[in-house]
Amino acid sequence: MSRIVEPVVCCLGDSVVGNPTQFVMERLAVDAKIDWRFVTAVVPIQRVQAAVEGIRAMNFEGIAFLQSIPTQTLSQMGSISESAICTQRITTARRDGINWLAENLDGVALAQLLETEIAENAKPEAKIVVYGDASISTLLRLAKPNLADQILLVSSEPTPVETTDTSMSQSDAVAAPAETTASQVHYRSRHDLANHPIEIKALITTGELSNLDLSLLRCCKFSDSTPAICLSSTSAKPSDQSTFNKLRWLDDVDLSAARLAANFQFWTGYSPNLSLVKDCLDEYSQW
Repeated sequence: MSRIVEPVVCCLGDSVVGNPTQFVMERLAVDAKIDWRFVTAVVPIQRVQAAVEGIRAMNFEGIAFLQSIPTQTLSQMGSISESAICTQRITTARRDGINWLAENLDGVALAQLLETEIAENAKPEAKIVVYGDASISTLLRLAKPNLADQILLVSSEPTPVETTDTSMSQSDAVAAPAETTASQVHYRSRHDLANHPIEIKALITTGELSNLDLSLLRCCKFSDSTPAICLSSTSAKPSDQSTFNKLRWLDDVDLSAARLAANFQFWTGYSPNLSLVKDCLDEYSQW
């Protein structure tokens, strides 16, 4: 179908109050000098399928799911990415010719944030340590394959943590939880690091900060500028903060900015500056 109006992206969620997505996207479109439109709609989860069908029928360009959607909910999508299959969650979608592509951009956002924050003089052999959820290391590898040799998955468990097998068919993967194999990641137990310390250039932890095993950090070499990201919804710090505070912890604004930037690039092809996105978030918070 030939386009006679500007591209439109719909932001869907069952709770939209206080969500900055439309506001930020409109600002980024003006900065990129592109004539795109963004609208927001309140849609309960049980009506998402119907809403998506309506969006597709109206020839919209993309969808932002303000709360991630289970892959099973949108099995009618033309294609579902490996990252969405890995997490069993969809965060965004775009029109791809006559079909649609459903995606999870959490890995892309994390990778772009790391590329921005990791010191330029970080040693090549230094590792990006993922402590906790193995799927995060898989998402990073899918987003940036060149990071594969730099990622080290660390767990307090004595046996290897498994990671996603992305070789299964899309139909099988959408219907079933991700199955995993440990051979797909560089794995070390926390206990191994006591005898073989490593140098790290970034830390990603998926558990609550208050439960972060500080003995892990004491087995690592890092500078005061080493970035760290917590993907947990809680932010209570460990009681012993001396080691904890040696890292440069990024906040929720940094991660939100990276996710919004990844979405904008996914739909439009334009890569916004993260500083601009954070400025937009700051402006929105003043309202």
